[in-house]
Amino acid sequence: MPGSQIPVYQQNFNANTVGNSCETGNCINIGNITAAFNSCIRGTVTDSNGNPIGNVTVRSSAGTEAVTDRSGYYCLKAVGGVPITVFVIGRPSVTVLSQANTSCSEGDCAVADIKVEYPKDGSYVGLMNVILNKRSYLTEVTQYLISSSAIFASFSDNPIPVANDTCSVHTYQYNLSQEQHGNDNLPEVNWTGLDPGAPGLFQSVDKAVDLIRMSDTYFQEIGTVQPWMYSIFVLDYNNLIYTTNEQPNFTASWPGGFDIGAFSVNGQIPPLLEVTSPEITQTLYGSTFDFNPNQDMNLIWNAPAIPVPGSFIEVTLSGTSYTFDDQQEIVNTVVINCTLTDDGSHVIPQELLQQLPVGSITQPAFFTLTISRCYLQEFPVPLVRGGNGKFIVNAQTIVTAYNSQNIPIPVK
Repeated sequence: MPGSQIPVYQQNFNANTVGNSCETGNCINIGNITAAFNSCIRGTVTDSNGNPIGNVTVRSSAGTEAVTDRSGYYCLKAVGGVPITVFVIGRPSVTVLSQANTSCSEGDCAVADIKVEYPKDGSYVGLMNVILNKRSYLTEVTQYLISSSAIFASFSDNPIPVANDTCSVHTYQYNLSQEQHGNDNLPEVNWTGLDPGAPGLFQSVDKAVDLIRMSDTYFQEIGTVQPWMYSIFVLDYNNLIYTTNEQPNFTASWPGGFDIGAFSVNGQIPPLLEVTSPEITQTLYGSTFDFNPNQDMNLIWNAPAIPVPGSFIEVTLSGTSYTFDDQQEIVNTVVINCTLTDDGSHVIPQELLQQLPVGSITQPAFFTLTISRCYLQEFPVPLVRGGNGKFIVNAQTIVTAYNSQNIPIPVK
């Protein structure tokens, strides 16, 4: 893990002098800051059968790391008297309390054993989404943005739902006034992610862009990473891919890592989605739509002349309302998800629409409608421990529109 997330030293300085800067070199000199790494963490790394795993890097929240020997043993330095989290890349972490004045040579370190489960032959090990999204409206030349992300994990089943022409409703609520801003906002996730090596490489329309670990992007932005971030890959946002091609081809590859060997996949964005109902209006600021929750919503789109295997339509209609007062700010979100056959039409009944929030002056609401045409492909990828895993590529072309009802600007 790059950098330490544990405060080990603190001292206050007066930095009010105007004009000081790193460029001029007239900064306040506080001297060197030295953390007392007077502690250690030791343990063994084993597989699900209890066999030791050698030559594996164990990382810690203190910014230190160690490589296991042939017996799976590791020992790394740490700051004493604080909770230390250790993990093997992508795997659930283990946290122990370090003890001051301990050392690897004495063997009196806090113990943190790590168990690693490898993916099995024939299991689902990853999912990549490749999305084409229209970025310019009411212009002579229409541009599209290509985005991509991938997650590597041991899935118990196919992570993509079957198109069964049904919709489901999900409700969420949280209190903005009680939310802790900053690094504490990150979700606490303890899961079994997998490692395909890094960076990955995504290529489309004669441009190649790295697929980098989320851990790298988050550390650059906010200085905090968590183990699960090592198993999610996103396109380097400093190199966006734009195109005028409505159905671009693409390839993606990874170099091989702890769990998955080197592999590559390819695909093509499905034909553009044209939605005729509900009516979507193009503006300089994006797309808008209207709907009446007291009536069924008729969805109509351009179905392919010949059904394509692995093709389906995914619809997400979300409504979010805000309640503001002197005491709190409450956010209520209701999401309707539909997985549909790509046959050109579907009806979302008013019984579901009426579960969406209703906007008012005291409770503003806004809605987002996203309709995606999806093409699924399944690829075999080599597993380091033998056999092949299943990797799913979901290529999508999407239409997104917005609707707002009574959204005042809150005054505090």
